[in-house]
Amino acid sequence: MKFPGWATLVSPHGHPDNCESFVNPSLGKKKECIAVVFANTRVAHPLLRYDQDAKWKGLITKKQEMFPTGFFRRVGNKKGRDRIAVKMGPLFVQLTDVEELIREKMKQQGIKKEDNVVVMVVNAGEIDLFMNFACSLKAHNMTLHNVIMFTGSSDIVSVVEATGAGAVYHTSFAAVSKKPSGMYLDSVFVDMMWYKAFSVWLMLRQGVHVLFQDVDLVWFKDPFVFFHDYILQASSLSPTGAHPDAFFSDDGQRSLRYSPFYANSGFYYLLNNKRTKHFAWSVMAAFDLLQTTGSHQNVFTMKLNEQIDMAGIHPKLLRIYDFPTGIMHHNSKKYMDKIRTGEFLPYHFHMCWTAGKPDKIVYFKDSNMWYIKDSTCSLESLHPKQGVVGRRMDRLDLEGINRREKW
Repeated sequence: MKFPGWATLVSPHGHPDNCESFVNPSLGKKKECIAVVFANTRVAHPLLRYDQDAKWKGLITKKQEMFPTGFFRRVGNKKGRDRIAVKMGPLFVQLTDVEELIREKMKQQGIKKEDNVVVMVVNAGEIDLFMNFACSLKAHNMTLHNVIMFTGSSDIVSVVEATGAGAVYHTSFAAVSKKPSGMYLDSVFVDMMWYKAFSVWLMLRQGVHVLFQDVDLVWFKDPFVFFHDYILQASSLSPTGAHPDAFFSDDGQRSLRYSPFYANSGFYYLLNNKRTKHFAWSVMAAFDLLQTTGSHQNVFTMKLNEQIDMAGIHPKLLRIYDFPTGIMHHNSKKYMDKIRTGEFLPYHFHMCWTAGKPDKIVYFKDSNMWYIKDSTCSLESLHPKQGVVGRRMDRLDLEGINRREKW
């Protein structure tokens, strides 16, 4: 029997009984085929992937094998499991205290169960990107009252809360560098992926709906309006009232390792239910695999496919025109010109697809999306007045520093 060079075996949750499973080819290949096969799916199983592409033979060096390529070719190992024990152990030992701290922050922000909450993570090295996000909300008449930020150190809690957001830091959180990520998949990048994993699970446990996003985003419109309207419309069109319970932005990447959904792990919305909680837990519990592959999005894709079958999660991929990612910056000049001139404004823009923070800032500025400037977001506009930013403003005033130099 000759095996295919590449294939994706998907268990079609929710499909008719007479079509129990099928092989779903990925897009972008010159030769495509689809084969319908029979498989007993009474027992849930994860997505199976196979890739024997000859183009890699002899072309990948030992050093390059450290980075993920193609379909999933690695599994978690002892080193990864040791790392997850170091990170997860302290969190679980002090879970009661951590959750009490989160509930206190929710109360402080006026957040209650079944509310929509924006969850973010940041270390000291990326705080300027968060401030740009905060300023984008200010520029478009939105507030940060429903934002909960998990921080990598205690010294930036007051900086975050000066914007009106809530900040959570606890000593049980794994240590992370205060420097920005130097490049995609470096050690700082991977360490922050742990924060991305546990923060979503913790917030879903508090009974809220979670919109997770990276800090390298700006908002033009409130995305919760879109989610609310889409759910209502989908429910009205479904005989059973069914609707998506998970919304994912389109990464734009069409490589095999992100198929078949190509979801970006830097912006997604989860309604609070047993299915989404199990999905969040599965991503966090697979951190040993993340240590092996180096990519949160790789593991995120794998677990999303598993949970369609195992938990029945109902995903929706957002239209990239309305929720754009960095691929649009690199591949659609006309689209970016419309945003730059204000002719069209999407709900957000996610400046991924970059080598590191310096590129993100350059691209934001080129696209008229860098909001940290007096004309749109002055320091004194970031409340509360008694916060660290306000106090710093007062000190600069006493020193005679002018407005332009304060930033």
